[in-house]
Amino acid sequence: METGERLRRTRSYYWGCIYASDEEEGDFDDLDGPGPIWTSHCWVTIRVRHARLVAEDEADVDLVVEVRQTAAADFAYQATIDLPSGVLSVGDADSDDTLRLAPGTWLMQVDLDSPDDATNVRIVLSPARPSNQEE
Repeated sequence: METGERLRRTRSYYWGCIYASDEEEGDFDDLDGPGPIWTSHCWVTIRVRHARLVAEDEADVDLVVEVRQTAAADFAYQATIDLPSGVLSVGDADSDDTLRLAPGTWLMQVDLDSPDDATNVRIVLSPARPSNQEE
């Protein structure tokens, strides 16, 4: 498995959220959580600075996604995400990037500079359970 930083983006999020999901599983009707992170079995939504609510020159959000063999320490938020296709889509309704990972269940840890108005988002992914492992 390739580890290390896999994605770095700076851009605005017109919808105020970053979505991370399996590329082939697009249903987020059953999201749950107290915020600023909401999850389902194959979808994670992260609240970030809402580009429509601030000046254009203040709307950018820095996103870094890193893949590791083991979990990171001291992240405020975490969820597991099922990736049956092995392809993680990260972005929003306007634009997204994809990361190829091993199919299975992944631990997604999220660090935000602010739970209410995040402009710096760091995501660390580590294997929680490979797809061929019995439950």
